[in-house]
Amino acid sequence: MNTSPAQTTKFADKREALIASASGLLNEHGIRGTTLSAVAEGVGLVKNSVTYYFRRKEDLAAACYLRSIDLYNRLTDAAMAQTGLPARLGALLRAHAELQASVEQGRHAPVTRFHDLRALRGEHMVPVYAAYEDMFRRLRRLLNDDEATADRSAANARTHIVLGVVNAQRVWLLRHEPERFCAVADSMLGLLLRGLMAPGARWQDQGCEARWQLGSADLSPSAAFLRTATQLINEQGYRGASVNRIAERLNMTKGGFYYHNETKDDLVACCFDQTFAIVRQALAQAERMEASGWERLSAVVRALVLFQITPDGSPLLQWSAVPALPDAAERSRIRQALGRIGERLASLVVGGMVDGSVRPLDPMQAAQLAMVGINAAAELQRFVPGTTPQAAVELYVRPLLMGLE
Repeated sequence: MNTSPAQTTKFADKREALIASASGLLNEHGIRGTTLSAVAEGVGLVKNSVTYYFRRKEDLAAACYLRSIDLYNRLTDAAMAQTGLPARLGALLRAHAELQASVEQGRHAPVTRFHDLRALRGEHMVPVYAAYEDMFRRLRRLLNDDEATADRSAANARTHIVLGVVNAQRVWLLRHEPERFCAVADSMLGLLLRGLMAPGARWQDQGCEARWQLGSADLSPSAAFLRTATQLINEQGYRGASVNRIAERLNMTKGGFYYHNETKDDLVACCFDQTFAIVRQALAQAERMEASGWERLSAVVRALVLFQITPDGSPLLQWSAVPALPDAAERSRIRQALGRIGERLASLVVGGMVDGSVRPLDPMQAAQLAMVGINAAAELQRFVPGTTPQAAVELYVRPLLMGLE
């Protein structure tokens, strides 16, 4: 029997409503914490009705991610109509800001963020990852007037910076009223294009941070669990970093895991605490420096980026894992810690504006840009394979802090 246009439209509308409901839940709880029952409740259905449209939760999650990727691509393609990097990047940031304002004001359905993308498993993983990489390539074309002649490593590093900023837009926009989102996007555009340094200050490829000792040489089983869990969560998301996978990477049994750890959630909390401890070490070292605010800030960013890509270091736990934590009180604690770190970075920026080494700007927005760069460095090797410490500073840290122009 043929399906009538009215039936087809009704099916499509209900499917879109389910994607909208799921997007908000995925943003808040990640794939692991999202249930089909909660999605169904959001649109006035029972759980069994959802399976008529999406057989499994993973099918629905993949549809949400693909919808966001398609939306990002359309915004990027529209921005490509502008001439020159400032106009194209400005159009892109303003378009994303307008979209976020529409979401906040209830005029647009939530847009699924990509923080838990790595938790996607099964048959959907390959097509969704391929779509995400295509989205990255489109953004790279927007940032390079002649991609054919551009240095690929440098282009990838610059694209990684911008994609990190776009993916973190909700954080740096929500300090403001929705009607100001476009103005805030223009301010971020200025930071991305011209950087933070004031005229007369200078860039150093390496400073006194080369002597800093971050982290510890702890070789105990507890330290090994922290390093392994951090790596797996960054690679595969909170859900993908299962107890079995953590134990297997350490050549242990599941029983061995529980001999050393109460629960996986407790281990993840310790991973965050270790990450914060390392960041605080760098901040404390910088705050003791006899140097300008600009030199202190750039030393912190260089140190924390290099810590993650040098052989002796290890990645910091990406802050995008926070929404996937099942305990609300733990999420609140970690977000509070992130806020305090942001305030300390902002104080370095303020010090730089006072001493004239940082140009006048919004110090909290500058701190958020630095945090985006530090956080995204955990994936730098994925987008810029074979990055050496020297190349990471030149290709990634320098444009992050000094601008893309």
